[in-house]
Amino acid sequence: MYPHLFGVPLWWVMTIVGVLTALLLFRFLSSVYKLDNKSFLTHGGLILVSIVAGFGFAYLFQFIYDLFDRQNPLLWRLDGSWIPSATAMGGVLGAAIVFFVLALIFLKGKQKRAVWATVCIGAVAIPAAHAFGRIGCFLNGCCFGISKTEGDFLCFNFFDGWTGGEFGPVYSLATQLIEAAVLLLIVAASLILILKLKKYSLPPLIFFFSYSIFRFVIEFFRADQRGGSASALLTPSQWQSILMFLGGVALLVYMLCLRKIPFNQKQIAGKKGMQIFGFLPQLDLPFDNGKKKEVENDKQNRPILKKENENISECSLDLFLDRINNKGEDEYKEEDKNEDEDKDKVKTKDKTKAKNKSRGNKK
Repeated sequence: MYPHLFGVPLWWVMTIVGVLTALLLFRFLSSVYKLDNKSFLTHGGLILVSIVAGFGFAYLFQFIYDLFDRQNPLLWRLDGSWIPSATAMGGVLGAAIVFFVLALIFLKGKQKRAVWATVCIGAVAIPAAHAFGRIGCFLNGCCFGISKTEGDFLCFNFFDGWTGGEFGPVYSLATQLIEAAVLLLIVAASLILILKLKKYSLPPLIFFFSYSIFRFVIEFFRADQRGGSASALLTPSQWQSILMFLGGVALLVYMLCLRKIPFNQKQIAGKKGMQIFGFLPQLDLPFDNGKKKEVENDKQNRPILKKENENISECSLDLFLDRINNKGEDEYKEEDKNEDEDKDKVKTKDKTKAKNKSRGNKK
């Protein structure tokens, strides 16, 4: 294929383009999910660290896979040294682990509650970056599919080899382009869910279920060296796809049955079924007040946002933080009563001053 352009590896070029696209999506969607500046910068820093760690894990996982096939000349040189290669699934898994560990250690309070919003954004950004990476794989000639006949649909010559007793071009199915197209479809579907349908918490589930199923199936049509034993029933990526699917099931049960948003640890009141996915994860959550009373409507819950596109005031943020700290409805009523009394006192003083002033003018 075309692994280099002016001496520059095109796989790395497309990978960098994918990472930059993911960061741009994070910047754009952070305003949709209403991340404050401090959370945006803090989470952004953790994401950058996780991306660097993810590349390390991509090579580490592949090295471990290749240890099970030490006799393969495509993976190991004659002197016994390893031919470096990477695995996308291992990189994503490693980056996710690093991000969550750092988030649990360093993030507190409001920034920690906003983690789920960043996860939802990541469910859009990660497949976008992965799609560009797969285009890089196509240009590099790796991650190809099973052998096909010249002229077949989506078949390209990625390498030369022995076929039919003759040495010549070998045509293989371009599984890289198929995967890139599926990943871009996941991105498009997630953006529609967020921007049009306002289902802010659905993208992670869409990504978990759709990609895990697709990746499990497409592995049967790949013919490149993906690590693990050749006699194994499933490839390493297929085992990871199974774990990914089960993770999606666990997340779905957690949100629908317990009515909770991850990292908030509060049960959402008055909403059932798919309605739970329509909340901005860290902001307009109508929590139970600790007395197990179901709230009948959003007004009784003191909604944070009057309109979905309205800017958040400092007052509403304070109100939300108080609610997170288990401030009950009775306390709110008491505060409102005290505020009304203070306003009445101010009004009375103003009236008294006005009367005294008017009397002085008459004299």
